[in-house]
Amino acid sequence: MDLNVNSSERNKDRACEHCAAFFIARRSDQRFCSDRCRLHHWRLQKSATNAAAEERSSIASHTQTIRKILLGLMDASPRTVVAGQLRAAFAELAKLDQAILRLQRQNDVPETSDLAADAPPEDRGTPC
Repeated sequence: MDLNVNSSERNKDRACEHCAAFFIARRSDQRFCSDRCRLHHWRLQKSATNAAAEERSSIASHTQTIRKILLGLMDASPRTVVAGQLRAAFAELAKLDQAILRLQRQNDVPETSDLAADAPPEDRGTPC
């Protein structure tokens, strides 16, 4: 076995990067078996890059649209939006406080089922 194999002999038998067919390389940097495979591979790569670029541009346009919508809602002043949200939160809190007070008042009133029909309220619950 000859260990001093020439580098040109090592690189002659290669697989095409497009069709995976084995071929004998005429140059040390040859990657494809034919011009047809090379061009087809190049076209595929080109269309993949174009698709990625189109996707990036569509995402950017969506981002711009969202930004315009948000700025339109915010009237270009975040302080006004925050103040409005605080007013709405405090109004909701006031409604909840009123509901809690109403429920507490309802629980403080004795139920009519606890009262005896003829007995005054202070005599209820005392055994005879």
